[in-house]
Amino acid sequence: MPLLPATRIGDLIREGIELVAQRTIPAKPRLPLFTSGDPDLAHQVDEALAGYGNR
Repeated sequence: MPLLPATRIGDLIREGIELVAQRTIPAKPRLPLFTSGDPDLAHQVDEALAGYGNR
């Protein structure tokens, strides 16, 4: 089998991933998504997420 140019191979890989992703049925989320153990977490969300995403 002859080798294809690198850009064509990348296109084939992306196309294959897209086809598989289209055939896959995403799982339905189950609630609750997580259990924090803190009944007041919703009222303290700003404090709980302080610094999140900062480097």
